Amino acid sequence: MPDIELFELSQKDIEEMYEIDRICFPPEIAFDKETFSLYIEDNNTIKIGAKLNNKIIGFILIYLFYEFGEILTIDILPEYRRMGIGKILMKEAEKIMRENSVIKVFLEVAANNKPAIEFYKKLGYRIEGIITS
Repeated sequence: MPDIELFELSQKDIEEMYEIDRICFPPEIAFDKETFSLYIEDNNTIKIGAKLNNKIIGFILIYLFYEFGEILTIDILPEYRRMGIGKILMKEAEKIMRENSVIKVFLEVAANNKPAIEFYKKLGYRIEGIITS
């Protein structure tokens, strides 16, 4: 496994986050820069980046509200997938959520995104429902 550095994302990282998100997701569901900026500034957002050789290769954003956490996005550049980076980001985010008394975590995944569904299942998440609209 590569030597990954985890860090808290800030406004200076938005351009790289935006570019990574555009690679990871289709334009209709990718975040815009303003949305990233709002989440970065929000104290209720867990914002963790992963760097390799001083380059951001992935990140996770989770919004906290009361005892709940919502995984907003987890992005890993395609060439760094299946190397355990997503798991590292998730475990760090879960640790922070526990420290913030989160008892339930929500996320949405496209029903046809089988790799993401399997990723979350391996981490102990389960399907609670399907949104049809």
